[in-house]
Amino acid sequence: MQVTKKTHLQASLQNSIFTILLFIVVGLIAWLSNQYEIKFDWTLNNRHS
Repeated sequence: MQVTKKTHLQASLQNSIFTILLFIVVGLIAWLSNQYEIKFDWTLNNRHS
C-alpha cells in the first residue's frame, strides 16, 4: 500500500478522533464515579454491609 497525502491525512484524522473519544469516555467514567457511590458486599455472610 502506498501512502499518499490523502491516506496520511485520513490516518491522522482517525487517530485524532480516536484519541478525543477516548478522553471523553475516560472523563465520563471519572465524572460518573464522583456522582454515584455504589458499594458491593460480595462476602458470604454480608460481613461488610
